[in-house]
Amino acid sequence: MAARRRVLGLIGYAIVAALVFDVLIGAILGARPDVGSHLWPLWGGFALMGLAVALFAATLQRLRGPIGTLAAVVITGLFGTAAIPPA
Repeated sequence: MAARRRVLGLIGYAIVAALVFDVLIGAILGARPDVGSHLWPLWGGFALMGLAVALFAATLQRLRGPIGTLAAVVITGLFGTAAIPPA
């Protein structure tokens, strides 16, 4: 029951955090000029990415304890960055 509650909490966190970041990045910082047409599709994408990372980190924390947090940061930091080709 505790695991189900934690997963539901992570889903809620991902949805709310995605909306906050989408509005912050798009409307307030002006990273996307046409906020109205891209808000909803990007919100879903942000929520799915946030949920994937949160569930991955929660799984590593459950398996390895505090070291799992460090492993999640290192793994998502190394493999989660976009590859930028040289100019």
